Amino acid sequence: MQMGRQTQCPERPCISLLPWLPQGPSALTALCSALMLGHTRVWLCRGQTRCCWCRSQASGQVTSHSTIPASLTWTWERPLRPVSREIIVRWFKEEQLPRQAGFERNTKAIAPWFHGIISREDAEDLLENMTEGAFLVRVSEKIWGYTLSYRRQTGFKHFLVDASGDFYSFLGVDPNRHATLTDLIDFHKEEIITVSGGELLQEPCGQRDSPPDYHLLFE
Repeated sequence: MQMGRQTQCPERPCISLLPWLPQGPSALTALCSALMLGHTRVWLCRGQTRCCWCRSQASGQVTSHSTIPASLTWTWERPLRPVSREIIVRWFKEEQLPRQAGFERNTKAIAPWFHGIISREDAEDLLENMTEGAFLVRVSEKIWGYTLSYRRQTGFKHFLVDASGDFYSFLGVDPNRHATLTDLIDFHKEEIITVSGGELLQEPCGQRDSPPDYHLLFE
């Protein structure tokens, strides 16, 4: 990673961000890790002091607004899309656990339909021998959110659930917004997802193996 000359930091309000990277031996180590993982702008804040480091997507060159004290607390700006499984796990722990995503309503029990970061193929394998209406929800690797995998009479359907804001909603198929992931699931146990498909969520598809595929999310 090339380190460039100091430049003027873009003027914008300092964003309150979550510490998703594991603590390294210094703030500089954490900064370099964040930049290499795909974050194009990293804000480091200490009181009224702001430091901004930016990485060019074209050249990979890193430019800095100021030096970094070793004791500086670091934060970063979330990328538009997930860039690694490590980032997804930290996003889930920092943003989704406080919202009780994946839990049964008003309990500490993980919902039977909830799964971790598993592939489409793994989801279809789990649903293969189930009847129409069976479903599971897995953490998406494409967006900040989830994928609802649904068993049709013949084949499967996969719906993206956006969780990047303050609500949960299907992308492109249903305008309804829900306060929690469980609210979305419960709503579509009574209301179809699409008019053309008539999908109703009936039977949750649970875990097959031990430890469960979501164990990294709750460690």
